[in-house]
Amino acid sequence: MKVSVLVPVYGVEKYIERCAVSLFEQTYEDLEYIFVDDCSPDNSIEILENVLERYPHRKEQTTIIQLEENGGLGNARKVSFKKATGEYVTFVDSDDFVSERMIELLVSKAQETGADITDGAYSYYTDGGVEEQVLPSQDSQPVYLKKLLLQHVVTNQIWARLINRKFLIDHQLFFQPGVNMAEDYRMVPRMLLKARWTTIKDVIYYYRIDRTGTFSNAISRHHVISALKANAAVVEYFSLHDTQREYRTSLQIGLLLAFSSGGEAGIPYEEMQAYCPYQPSGLLFRCCHYWLRKGGSWQLVRACYRVMKRLYCIKLGFA
Repeated sequence: MKVSVLVPVYGVEKYIERCAVSLFEQTYEDLEYIFVDDCSPDNSIEILENVLERYPHRKEQTTIIQLEENGGLGNARKVSFKKATGEYVTFVDSDDFVSERMIELLVSKAQETGADITDGAYSYYTDGGVEEQVLPSQDSQPVYLKKLLLQHVVTNQIWARLINRKFLIDHQLFFQPGVNMAEDYRMVPRMLLKARWTTIKDVIYYYRIDRTGTFSNAISRHHVISALKANAAVVEYFSLHDTQREYRTSLQIGLLLAFSSGGEAGIPYEEMQAYCPYQPSGLLFRCCHYWLRKGGSWQLVRACYRVMKRLYCIKLGFA
């Protein structure tokens, strides 16, 4: 079973060697590697090519796509996915690295269970070494999905996962150019609404947390707009496919965070609605949005988000 490893590359000359070595030394052999050079301004691609020379058996499996102009992370991931031919895909950020058995372990579990998505454990790391270890959720799939929709309860990363490529195509789940902040959130809840999902407890991925200049270290109005667009895709998908409205409350609570962040960034409510068309239901949610629309303090809405999230977690038994 072929697996496509999809890697966007931009400004990672300090980290790309370790990432590439960890990928080329996989114990699993039926692979294709697709690196997308998003007009990286440094020597990232030269370093990547030098590493590849040390692994001649991987050369025929490797494609490096050079984009003509910088399109951002969402576009780079979309380009790599369109090029992929594997039965499964996995996404890796080029400043991170993976365990040498990552693909082997994920494929084994996917074949055993028939899952569309297989999650593994991961660890945060810095130049000082490995930090906190995070196990994949052991909740039921509906509870895990509600946690994702609440936002800031569990992580919503696209990496450290093996995903059935046909499942994504059949359900029209693709990355969107221009959505570079919260692009993982745009994808993961929509995938989990319909996917067969399983996990392994092995640590397979190491996520760098000390790199300056990343989205998490440089929140701006542009990034908030990107996040609103990501939320819009989730709202649209769940309005069509969550026919029993099982996830409406958790989704609406999470949207309070998105809209209060827009207020914090100074974005008028009407503009936020243009990026994320959404009509709240329920008195509390309507009041919060009315307050924002009338120019009220975003801090109050943020406080409402925290309280409502906490109460909802208690209600569902995962406080």
